[in-house]
Amino acid sequence: YIDIQFDVTLGGDYCNQVAEGARNGVSQITAFHGKCPCSHIVVNGYSEGAHVAGDVLGGPVSFLPFVPIAYGIC
Repeated sequence: YIDIQFDVTLGGDYCNQVAEGARNGVSQITAFHGKCPCSHIVVNGYSEGAHVAGDVLGGPVSFLPFVPIAYGIC
Protein backbone atom coordinates (compact mmCIF):
# COMPACT_ATOMS: atom_id res chain seq x y z
CA TYR A 1 0.00 0.00 0.00
CA ILE A 2 1.30 3.46 -0.92
CA ASP A 3 -0.25 6.92 -0.85
CA ILE A 4 0.32 9.22 -3.78
CA GLN A 5 1.92 12.27 -2.21
CA PHE A 6 0.54 15.71 -3.10
CA ASP A 7 -0.57 18.93 -1.42
CA VAL A 8 -4.25 18.90 -0.47
CA THR A 9 -4.37 22.21 1.40
CA LEU A 10 -7.94 23.46 1.61
CA GLY A 11 -8.26 26.61 -0.47
CA GLY A 12 -5.07 25.85 -2.41
CA ASP A 13 -4.77 25.96 -6.19
CA TYR A 14 -6.79 22.88 -7.16
CA CYS A 15 -5.29 22.51 -10.64
CA ASN A 16 -1.71 22.74 -9.36
CA GLN A 17 -2.48 20.25 -6.59
CA VAL A 18 -3.96 17.75 -9.05
CA ALA A 19 -1.02 18.22 -11.46
CA GLU A 20 1.43 17.63 -8.60
CA GLY A 21 -0.48 14.49 -7.61
CA ALA A 22 -0.46 13.19 -11.19
CA ARG A 23 3.29 13.76 -11.55
CA ASN A 24 4.00 12.13 -8.21
CA GLY A 25 1.59 9.28 -8.90
CA VAL A 26 3.23 8.40 -12.20
CA SER A 27 6.65 8.57 -10.55
CA GLN A 28 5.63 6.49 -7.51
CA ILE A 29 3.81 3.84 -9.55
CA THR A 30 6.71 3.59 -12.00
CA ALA A 31 9.14 3.10 -9.09
CA PHE A 32 6.87 0.50 -7.48
CA HIS A 33 6.51 -1.36 -10.79
CA GLY A 34 10.31 -1.36 -11.14
CA LYS A 35 10.67 -3.07 -7.76
CA CYS A 36 7.67 -5.43 -8.09
CA PRO A 37 6.99 -5.93 -11.83
CA CYS A 38 4.62 -8.87 -11.32
CA SER A 39 2.35 -7.05 -8.87
CA HIS A 40 -1.19 -6.04 -9.69
CA ILE A 41 -1.84 -2.37 -8.99
CA VAL A 42 -5.13 -0.82 -7.92
CA VAL A 43 -5.39 2.96 -8.16
CA ASN A 44 -8.29 4.69 -6.48
CA GLY A 45 -9.18 7.98 -4.88
CA TYR A 46 -11.97 10.07 -3.46
CA SER A 47 -12.79 13.64 -4.46
CA GLU A 48 -9.54 15.40 -5.42
CA GLY A 49 -7.73 12.07 -5.09
CA ALA A 50 -10.10 10.59 -7.69
CA HIS A 51 -9.18 13.42 -10.06
CA VAL A 52 -5.49 12.64 -9.46
CA ALA A 53 -6.07 8.91 -10.03
CA GLY A 54 -7.87 9.63 -13.31
CA ASP A 55 -5.03 11.86 -14.49
CA VAL A 56 -2.44 9.26 -13.50
CA LEU A 57 -4.22 6.60 -15.55
CA GLY A 58 -5.57 8.71 -18.42
CA GLY A 59 -3.05 11.51 -18.70
CA PRO A 60 -4.18 15.10 -18.21
CA VAL A 61 -4.04 17.51 -21.13
CA SER A 62 -1.91 19.99 -19.18
CA PHE A 63 0.66 17.33 -18.20
CA LEU A 64 2.27 16.48 -21.55
CA PRO A 65 4.10 14.48 -22.63
CA PHE A 66 2.42 11.65 -20.75
CA VAL A 67 3.89 8.20 -21.23
CA PRO A 68 1.52 5.42 -20.19
CA ILE A 69 3.07 2.59 -18.20
CA ALA A 70 2.88 -0.79 -19.92
CA TYR A 71 2.24 -3.66 -17.54
CA GLY A 72 3.07 -7.08 -18.88
CA ILE A 73 2.07 -10.48 -17.61
CA CYS A 74 4.88 -12.29 -15.81
